[in-house]
Amino acid sequence: MAKKGELKPVDAHEQQVRDNAVSYNVVMYTPASSDRERMSCLTLDMAKKCAYNALAEKPYIRSVMIYAVNEYQNHVMVGSIGRDLKWKEVIPARY
Repeated sequence: MAKKGELKPVDAHEQQVRDNAVSYNVVMYTPASSDRERMSCLTLDMAKKCAYNALAEKPYIRSVMIYAVNEYQNHVMVGSIGRDLKWKEVIPARY
């Protein structure tokens, strides 16, 4: 069992995927639709720029989620951007 202050096991694995990401997937959410618009970027900064541009150009998009992808194709959410254009990073849970 982990000690106080250490990451929980699942969060430790997710953090490892975030740290070793080879690309980032940008997924745009549209309300009342099962369709998702997607794009892939090589860096997190590029993914954020794509997300901000999509939110500015397409008023029907409610939010954008950015996922890190490692070499084994594991996907982990890095953060999201809503219509308010605020970046919300995922904070791993600790004991």
